[in-house]
Amino acid sequence: MEFFSYKDYESTFIRCAEDLIYLPHLKKFSLMSLTKSDVDKTRALQFQYESVKSDLDKQAKKSKNIVNHLQVYLGGYQKVTTDKERTIHELQKQIAEARIELSVFKSLKEKEEKNIPLRLEALKSEVEKQRGQENQLQIRFANSVNRKNQLIEQKQPIPIQ
Repeated sequence: MEFFSYKDYESTFIRCAEDLIYLPHLKKFSLMSLTKSDVDKTRALQFQYESVKSDLDKQAKKSKNIVNHLQVYLGGYQKVTTDKERTIHELQKQIAEARIELSVFKSLKEKEEKNIPLRLEALKSEVEKQRGQENQLQIRFANSVNRKNQLIEQKQPIPIQ
């Protein structure tokens, strides 16, 4: 008793299956290698082509129906998905803009923090300058009041300056 390996069995089966044809006018199967007539071979191949084409047409029709059902079933989900994608893109755009604004405000903050001591010094010097002017004006006013009082005591007319 001789044993065949699975590979040998498989290769023999594939060769036989590829050589097997259906002869529609005889309504039986035969091997292509044993068929002598080219007309029979042509008829067999034509029958095989038409049956494959018929199967493909049936599958295409079924597929179209399935696609239509899926479009109806998934239509709402697809709309929601589209809306959510649009919202996500808008939010990503807003986040990018917010990041840019944050970086600008951070750089402005740093510049302002560097300039605060300079501004304080400028304001302090301006206040000191203003105090000096105020003191001078107060002294001048006091002198003017004293002079007015002296002139009133002397009963003399006040000269206009």
